[in-house]
Amino acid sequence: MRLLGTGLEASLRVMVALDVLQPERHSIDDLMVFDHLCMHSADFDGPESLHPALPLRAADLGARRAQVRTAVELLAHRGLAQLHPAADSIQVMAGLNTRSVVASLRASYLRDYRVRADWVRDGEFISTPERTSATLRDIVSTWSTIEGSIDDSD
Repeated sequence: MRLLGTGLEASLRVMVALDVLQPERHSIDDLMVFDHLCMHSADFDGPESLHPALPLRAADLGARRAQVRTAVELLAHRGLAQLHPAADSIQVMAGLNTRSVVASLRASYLRDYRVRADWVRDGEFISTPERTSATLRDIVSTWSTIEGSIDDSD
């Protein structure tokens, strides 16, 4: 059974992220940035990245946002995420059973993701909307630097 690259994988990652971020509420954009940083942590002086350092890795942000949104909807439907309307977005937080479900997960991939999630949380990359925007700019900037180095090799 293929799990990597599926909605189920994204849902498991978002559930771990919500657990790490408890009791805070975050936007879909916060969770998208959070997930990207967990997957590509070495790009930001963090632990070894979970995904390979492909040249166009920041280009997946649009797809990642859609995956995170779908994951949040699935988790909310199952009571594993709570949705709270805010002035300019929907805020998401862990559901009542999120911690116990995450604690029951044994896959080494999710344990590795949790290590990176703790690192992202402690780095305050998404501590405010302004910080999330700055982090998103850093991701895109890193991508353009990498993109420029590809073009320079011609």
